[in-house]
Amino acid sequence: MKNKNYITLTAMSALILLFLSPLLAQSKSTKLSHQTEDKNAPVVYFTRDVSAAGLMKVYNALNQ
Repeated sequence: MKNKNYITLTAMSALILLFLSPLLAQSKSTKLSHQTEDKNAPVVYFTRDVSAAGLMKVYNALNQ
């Protein structure tokens, strides 16, 4: 019984991802409203990896 539930859940998850993937891809390709073409605007960096190793990568990248 557990195996049947696992297969059903996996299939439902795959279908949800199949239908949501075009929406997620479309949202990445649109221009963000806060972007600017101003040449005097400061450069802003972003990282999702806020672990110790990720912050060391940022620190090392900025020191080069």
